[in-house]
Amino acid sequence: MVSTITPTGRRRAEQLRSRHEVGIIFFPFDVPFVVQRVFSQLNPSLFVMVETELWPNVLAEAHRRGVKVAMVNARLAGRSWSTGRYLKALYRWMLSAVDVICAQSKVDAERFVALGADPSRVRLAGNSKFDQSYPDAGEARAHKWRTDFGFGLDAPLLLAGSTHADEEEQILQVYQQLRTEFLDLHLIIAPRHPERADEIEALIRQYGYDVTRRTRVVGGAESESGVAQSAVARVGLLDTLGELASLYSAADVVFVGGSLARIGGHDILQPLAQGKAVVFGPYTHKSRDTTELALRDGVAYQVRNAEELLLRMHEMLTDGALRERLSREGPEWIRTYAGASERCADELAKLLEGAAPEGGA
Repeated sequence: MVSTITPTGRRRAEQLRSRHEVGIIFFPFDVPFVVQRVFSQLNPSLFVMVETELWPNVLAEAHRRGVKVAMVNARLAGRSWSTGRYLKALYRWMLSAVDVICAQSKVDAERFVALGADPSRVRLAGNSKFDQSYPDAGEARAHKWRTDFGFGLDAPLLLAGSTHADEEEQILQVYQQLRTEFLDLHLIIAPRHPERADEIEALIRQYGYDVTRRTRVVGGAESESGVAQSAVARVGLLDTLGELASLYSAADVVFVGGSLARIGGHDILQPLAQGKAVVFGPYTHKSRDTTELALRDGVAYQVRNAEELLLRMHEMLTDGALRERLSREGPEWIRTYAGASERCADELAKLLEGAAPEGGA
């Protein structure tokens, strides 16, 4: 049984359900009578929390019923870490109800112990996001994407993925300035929440560009020939779910959103797996481990603001040797850090088998 919190997460889970025999629910409100009812209906053997999710009433009910509890991809960063230090007694109590914590990094493992977790229950497992499936999106698929949006096959293409409010305008300003030098430069914006598409389309038109929306192309409202014949510069808008990973194959330079806005950053692994030149902003606390590793190993780049983004994107567009290096090193870097999913699965299997916690971080 998989639970989600947001409607976007639920839609994504439903897209994946055909591959797995699982049920999908919204996560229950963390109040006693709701939690008790859900536990009675599901009667779980194991409750697994992902990343930073810690729910006091859920943990209390799991402990009362003798349900094993685990955390995978566990991390403590940003607000969670700050809150934990001020509410240390509460966190110590909550963490005492967790049987095993599979931490993303050594820093995360140390932070869980600092907040009261039993060191013998903490494992350094790594980040299972490295083990996600990556689409086989080769040259043919990249050409199909460009054709669908009416873009030239050889023209440079910027892709801003998983963007949030305020980021789209900064990206459009950067794009507008880059086009003074790169006259055939194209842009596609893929918002984190596709339901914002109307708002983003209006913003794009304010900058004087036509808009090609993915849903209109798929639905036949815009034919490929009709798109291609437009004399006005166009910006693509991906207003669908589940296609961004494949779309990365068509890009030359990728900006990963949630990082110029104070969101905390999103997944940089998908574009890196496609061998793309990747840049992100200063706010990456939700993706700290992957971004720090990528910066340390030189496979991605960070900027502090839109002005630096302009300079970095200009460099990436003009330096073919840099893009060629990243096309080789990005996918290899992903393979280097794979394996966390198997380590987490092993720990969960031990809990289901009733094995006592052993070892430590």
